[in-house]
Amino acid sequence: MTVAFTLFGMTIGFKASIDHVQDLARADRIYVGSRFGGQLPYALNEQLARLPGVAHVATRGGVGGYFQTPRNNCPLL
Repeated sequence: MTVAFTLFGMTIGFKASIDHVQDLARADRIYVGSRFGGQLPYALNEQLARLPGVAHVATRGGVGGYFQTPRNNCPLL
């Protein structure tokens, strides 16, 4: 019985966390990425800008690295 109530409480807490993250998400911004990693070609910027409702298109890039060992990722976006 204790396990059941613990799982039930954890489920309610998890749902509340997901709802909170969803409330904080911006509905006016969409991030588009490449299917296989890497960056999108610049030619797609013009195509995305022509879509109805799109106000601005920008590129995003980064440099990856690690600290001391490769397991300690430090992405710089």
